[in-house]
Amino acid sequence: MGNTSKDADRGKRSTKASASSMKEKAPQNPLKKRSRKALGNDVMREMEEEEMVQEGDEGSVVKVRRLARVNPYEGLPVPEEFPGGPLDTSVLYDYGAPHIERCVYDNKDRGMIMPVSNEGKMNSIVYFVNDFKWWHTTMDTIGMYRLELTGYSFLDPTLLSTFVERWHGETNSFHMSSGGMIVTLDDMCCLPIKGRLLDHKGIPTKTEGVELMIKHMGSTREEAEHEVKTTKGAHARFVYLKELIKKHMSVVNKAEVDGDKDTFERYKGYITRAYLLLLGAAALAFLYRELTNATIPSYKYVAGYMTLLQTWIYNYFVDIRGSLDTQYEQQYPRATKYDPTKGQSSQMAMRKMMDQLLPHDITWTPYKDHRDVCPFKDITLYSDWIGCGPIKVRYLPERVLRQFGYMETIPRHPDSTVNILDTVYRIDQHWLNYTDRVLTYDMLGSRSTIPSDIAPGYMSWYFRISHPYIVCISTSLMQPMPVESDAAMLGILASIRYILNSVMHKDEVPNDSRVYNEFKYAYTLTFVPNQGGPGSSSQS
Repeated sequence: MGNTSKDADRGKRSTKASASSMKEKAPQNPLKKRSRKALGNDVMREMEEEEMVQEGDEGSVVKVRRLARVNPYEGLPVPEEFPGGPLDTSVLYDYGAPHIERCVYDNKDRGMIMPVSNEGKMNSIVYFVNDFKWWHTTMDTIGMYRLELTGYSFLDPTLLSTFVERWHGETNSFHMSSGGMIVTLDDMCCLPIKGRLLDHKGIPTKTEGVELMIKHMGSTREEAEHEVKTTKGAHARFVYLKELIKKHMSVVNKAEVDGDKDTFERYKGYITRAYLLLLGAAALAFLYRELTNATIPSYKYVAGYMTLLQTWIYNYFVDIRGSLDTQYEQQYPRATKYDPTKGQSSQMAMRKMMDQLLPHDITWTPYKDHRDVCPFKDITLYSDWIGCGPIKVRYLPERVLRQFGYMETIPRHPDSTVNILDTVYRIDQHWLNYTDRVLTYDMLGSRSTIPSDIAPGYMSWYFRISHPYIVCISTSLMQPMPVESDAAMLGILASIRYILNSVMHKDEVPNDSRVYNEFKYAYTLTFVPNQGGPGSSSQS
């Protein structure tokens, strides 16, 4: 018997007959175009559904997203040397997997990917607390004042897609045309927050997680046990934390009216801790992992702390900045300095612009005027695994020394930096004793004389192990240089070096000018030691 209209109103499943009639009417009632927000919600649901169960520490179970891989080079042999690089795949050993950069260079483009952000959810939580003076005072005390303003309402898909294509998970860095760059722990300190970061003392078991939630967040035992059972670990869901904050706010408001200071302070602490726990999705390790996932050609979206990445781009790249926020003050998180603006709509135009970037187009040390607010911490030079729950990723500051004010040198191989067999527990212990793994003065080398300083041999090494230009130049546009031998090439470079040296020492070019710095950079590129080619080095 078919469903009545009353049954349908109660949410009962329709019969086959009614389903068929709905299918017949479908062409007459086409679906409305989905909004970008609705599409973003669909992507988030898809990400949550694409999970597989994996055994974790102490017999616990964690969920790890399944990565759908589609190889456009299926059945084709993997070349030993790739067109445009890398010529040596000892570092980027997954480039032929393939990496999205290889596909773009070979005109197997996937187009722009959708950046996914939790900014709307975070704002909905701040809505409950933002009108209270105690909230701003508390956030300022812990170094996170105006954190709620660091979530961009507009994420630039063209800009973010172009940077994702340059990310490589083997080094956890962006391979730019001028060398490597990463989002560092120093960026995390200066951009979204002003306080100490990653101050955890171990990953708790589910039992410990229940006790911690009761003690530090004001959860009931029943609520806490339900959360660890649902998440299959010592975790809490976003939706639960949001409801917990709403519930605690009513207690805080009543305590403030009644003058109950003890209850007021206790529940204020619960709210603050629950809010900060939501920043787990903003962890640097999670961002690295999501960027690496997004380099798979079949991926259509990128998650993680996309606001952090976009504001990082604004602070480092002179010609790719948002509009300056007129209300920005130096004591605010650096992420609030620029408002997002609609940038380049053509991804190919953005790729070409990135290929043409010169070293002076990058602000290598953007926080010089921010050090009174956020002093430099030696922990940002920590080199090892960093983690976020079951996630572990390499953090290798020695590959981006220019971002710390030092001359860029050829770094050690990423596999020699970390032990692939390190467990989450050992990584946690390494972090607690981080001074044992901070880069030494010998590893840091010389301070840079100009921000883009590189050691002799760095660029020739970098071009050999990387793929610095993402847009393929037609061979018909490339004219071969009429050089009969290596000796002739060395002679040409020596002549160029002589000319540059002569120009640099003339009074017409001021020493502190941009032109002088570019001449100096070109001069270093033509350096030829006693043996080897231009800028060659004995290091590999």
